[in-house]
Amino acid sequence: MSRLDDTGAGPVVTATADVSSRGELEDALSEIQAANGPVDVLVNNAGTGAYGPFATSDLANLENALAINYLGTVYGTHALLPGMLERRRGHVVNISSVAGRVATPGECAYSGSKFAVVGFTQALAMELRGTGVGASMILPGPVDTNGLLKADEDYTRSFPPKVSAERVALATLRAVDRNLLEVVVPSWFRAVATFQAAFSGVVCRLPNSFFEHEDLPG
Repeated sequence: MSRLDDTGAGPVVTATADVSSRGELEDALSEIQAANGPVDVLVNNAGTGAYGPFATSDLANLENALAINYLGTVYGTHALLPGMLERRRGHVVNISSVAGRVATPGECAYSGSKFAVVGFTQALAMELRGTGVGASMILPGPVDTNGLLKADEDYTRSFPPKVSAERVALATLRAVDRNLLEVVVPSWFRAVATFQAAFSGVVCRLPNSFFEHEDLPG
């Protein structure tokens, strides 16, 4: 479907696909390019949550999180990257999460999928050096989507506070403009991620109540 954007500046082309289905996603991206030309900036933003103690969780939730959060990112990138490399211009932005740097109990499925996005993006950025194509990852904390997603209802923690979707969008634009590998939103979360990476053994010994998960074992 094609329409003018809100400013009347140009066409907006949309196509619907399940990002966990490689065929559906590739068809949708082909439809968009046929209507509007090559894609110069790809933002892999589709995502889903998966929470709860791993031992009693349904493995289908983990598989779904990996299929959407990780494989959906891989499928979209694989479909459009060859064209970017051929044109020697373009940018891939993967929306991960601070959960891709900071693990907490009850998030084995979600955090695992977001850690995968972080590793994928880092390796991709190394491969793309000197090609004219950039790769970035955005690591936001909980995002306020104004009640549009189930995650808004599920999020009951008092900390960390949510960040606005507009703030994440601005971070995405900044990453593309400056060719930044990683942007953390809010920026102070980088210190938390650095602490966990350096002292993971200490963090793993903290009680679950420290993470506001008193209902989990340990």
